[in-house]
Amino acid sequence: MNYVANGEIGMVIGQFKTAKMTFKGKPRNTEIEFTSQKGFKYSFKSWEFAEENNNPLELAYALTVHKAQGSEFGKVFLVIPNPCFLLSREMLYTSLTRQKDKVILLYQGNAFDIKGLASPLKSDALKRITNLFVKPELIEVEGQYLEKNLIHQASDGKMLRSKSELMIYQRLIDNKLNPLYEKKLTIKEVEKLPDFTIENEESGEVYYWEHCGMLFDAEYKQRWEEKYLWYKDNGILEEGGANGTLIVTEDRVFEMEDGSVRGAISVKEIDEIIAKFFKR
Repeated sequence: MNYVANGEIGMVIGQFKTAKMTFKGKPRNTEIEFTSQKGFKYSFKSWEFAEENNNPLELAYALTVHKAQGSEFGKVFLVIPNPCFLLSREMLYTSLTRQKDKVILLYQGNAFDIKGLASPLKSDALKRITNLFVKPELIEVEGQYLEKNLIHQASDGKMLRSKSELMIYQRLIDNKLNPLYEKKLTIKEVEKLPDFTIENEESGEVYYWEHCGMLFDAEYKQRWEEKYLWYKDNGILEEGGANGTLIVTEDRVFEMEDGSVRGAISVKEIDEIIAKFFKR
């Protein structure tokens, strides 16, 4: 038995009126074919779309993220106004999974501003205190309370996105190197966000530390290779360049018994790099 589920998307087909048709008024039926039921059409009577009725269909010029669930569009234009009070980290992730081939992001404002949504402070899930059997251990961050065990926070209060980044940042501040996390770097009107920027005020040397945590992912690896070439083309080199020294680390990847991929960097490796570059 065929039926139309809420949120299904279709196209008007079949009966329509052209200039050559002689009958007056609108076509008697509106015929729709839905993407989930190709080859089958539904007929709707014109009176069903009267202003006083609860219309069975809405024009899909634009759809909310949740209404597009399961649609599997080939190409999606994601429009994000600024401000957007409903936008969260989870909402953004969900919106980026509504396409099969390409998503085009139209954001009102500086594109780098949207990176702030990666912060735990923008996560609806982390704001929910859902412990059932253990008393939650809450910490206050910028007026909000988060579960300590679900976030990565350094001793100076800085929030980071991964455990590896947290270890690198913590060892840098333990060695009094004053790292700047994701400080915007602009060269020739192109903006990048290095993971860590370390500036030596005495010598004027600048170090950019990039940690690659997901090189097992093909798209991630490609983005990193493009970013690496950008550093190289702009005089930021691993052996030292005109515009700074590049430090690159990566998680050591290994496969778990269940097939999942894990990775990590050791504190020993971080300390060896700090000794090499900053304790000469």
